[in-house]
Amino acid sequence: MKTVFSIYVWLMYGIFFFLAFILGLIVFLFTFPFDLYRRMPNNVFMFFGHLMMKVNPFWRISYEGLENLDKGKRGRGVEANHQSFLDMPLLATLPFNMKWVSKRELFLCLSL
Repeated sequence: MKTVFSIYVWLMYGIFFFLAFILGLIVFLFTFPFDLYRRMPNNVFMFFGHLMMKVNPFWRISYEGLENLDKGKRGRGVEANHQSFLDMPLLATLPFNMKWVSKRELFLCLSL
């Protein structure tokens, strides 16, 4: 049963990632001249991450400590421990908008 569940999750993750990439690329190509902060492509990826977590019938998502967030504060940092490949879609379900950042070394292969 665990193997069937793993296949289902990986297949769903792959399909959602592929669809998000294609739609995000299309949105980026149409909006890059005027969307300097890439908000619209980010919204596409956040939507698909949120949808992926909500569509799965085997998972229940709950939040603890949201009452401690300062509602007036605009900036906040959220870090994932990457113990699972589902960290990024799970972060997309948080009840505030966010942007993704990564360190420069991850893109070293692109500059060679």
